[in-house]
Amino acid sequence: MKKTQLLIDPSYEFELLGLVTPLKAHTLAFWLNRKLNIQLKRVEDHEVYAARGVKLAAVLFKHTLEHGYLALLQNRGFLHGGKRGYVLPELKQMDYFFLFEDESAGFDPVQYGERIRSCPGVQLVFKPDIRKLKSKDNLITY
Repeated sequence: MKKTQLLIDPSYEFELLGLVTPLKAHTLAFWLNRKLNIQLKRVEDHEVYAARGVKLAAVLFKHTLEHGYLALLQNRGFLHGGKRGYVLPELKQMDYFFLFEDESAGFDPVQYGERIRSCPGVQLVFKPDIRKLKSKDNLITY
């Protein structure tokens, strides 16, 4: 019997900033809310299925826009059994990722990056190239 294979090409129509900071997720969300004048709220953990079907849960904060969303995603999460893992293993040095999806084209990543960098405790803001990431599927938050 002939097998049919379903190929899905997800769209990566979001911008991504990597953040390095020693701050806890709720503290970083507080500062981002103040500096960016948004309302990031904790939502259900972002679950990623890693190799061998192991599930990784990472902290996720979201702010809904009229035509998209802003999200703060912790890179380090917990695997089943209490071990730690990464949403993007190729960027282990990043503590958090800030995702922007806004179809109204009113978003300037450089301006947001500067405002995020002005938050107390944020040491580095980095813009990785999403196309070059091997684990970019892990960033799709639906």
